[in-house]
Amino acid sequence: MPAQTRRAATLFAFLLLALTAVSLAEEFQDVDLQWGVRIPMRDGVELAATLYRPAGQKEPLPVVFTLTPYIGDTYHPRALYFARHGYVYDPLDVRPEELEREDVEKPITDQRYALNLFGDGLVYHSEPFTEATEVSGQVKLTLWIALDVPDTDLKADLYEILPDGGSIALTSDLVRARYRESREKETLVPPGKALRYEFTGFSWFSRRVAKGSRLRLVVSCPNSIYAQKNYNSGGVVADEMAKDARTAHVVLYHDAEHPSALEIPVVPGS
Repeated sequence: MPAQTRRAATLFAFLLLALTAVSLAEEFQDVDLQWGVRIPMRDGVELAATLYRPAGQKEPLPVVFTLTPYIGDTYHPRALYFARHGYVYDPLDVRPEELEREDVEKPITDQRYALNLFGDGLVYHSEPFTEATEVSGQVKLTLWIALDVPDTDLKADLYEILPDGGSIALTSDLVRARYRESREKETLVPPGKALRYEFTGFSWFSRRVAKGSRLRLVVSCPNSIYAQKNYNSGGVVADEMAKDARTAHVVLYHDAEHPSALEIPVVPGS
């Protein structure tokens, strides 16, 4: 092969590797990925695992564990999606209870619950507002969610995040999964199927959102000492106990086929 051709081929290979590196960096920018994690078994055998975590996550979290005798790469797209858009709700996790026993002097501006989800929830932020904007009315939220339990409770909280990082609680809503189609007739959730959930019970509010502020949407399963606990079994919630508890794995979809969206009542000309 002529030297010029070899140089061209080498340059092409270098560019290809560079583009691949950039592509991988972009793919994993919001996910911490660990290859070849060794998991010791009781018989001394070590399993090789790939660990996907939300970027920057430090505290212990429940896990979704998949074991396969085949190449684990086939699970890569699902693992990435779950690390970005999924969470785990364990009704027996008592850490939120410990947090709620603390006194909250300014609940409208306090951020302790939004910043301490303990793996039970997802947080989304809008782009900064380019101008001060009046938002008056009732927001509407549509979410496409898949569960692996017959029922759970879903909570949505909306905040204004000020340019200095401060927070203003705006409104919230709660949906019990079995009543997603009707408040009068319950329909348990089929496992693994993405279903549409309409949050239409947000309280009315009026707020002049400051220039540079963003909106924060927190989606979670309520685990509170101040509310009836849903143990996710699909039974009568009032009769459920800890022995009935089932851990819920929640995946939120937002793509062309599952257009999850938040509708904001913006006042024209504000």
